[in-house]
Amino acid sequence: LGMRTGDQVYSLLSVYQEKFAKLSPGSTLLFLELQHAVKQGITTFWLGPGENFQKSRWQTEVYPTSVILIPNPKSRLGRMVVASKLLTHQFGDMNMVDTSSGQTE
Repeated sequence: LGMRTGDQVYSLLSVYQEKFAKLSPGSTLLFLELQHAVKQGITTFWLGPGENFQKSRWQTEVYPTSVILIPNPKSRLGRMVVASKLLTHQFGDMNMVDTSSGQTE
């Protein structure tokens, strides 16, 4: 399962079941997908997040990815995150001070 935009495909679903490992249906399917993508003029085929053996087998380049967490501002956690961001913005990064030694952590 994947999504195409322009000359790129984003692979959205990859599954693995040990009982089918010897048959390699996932590798066969990915090979056919890549073959079709090349015929369609696809220049980039994203294999999704995380590490798996398919990437080591098929990748030619590695691109770092990021995860962005957007908390619901109506939830308790969301309100805490928003409040901490506002405080950090207003006061900057605040260091803890160990009053017994006078050392800044």
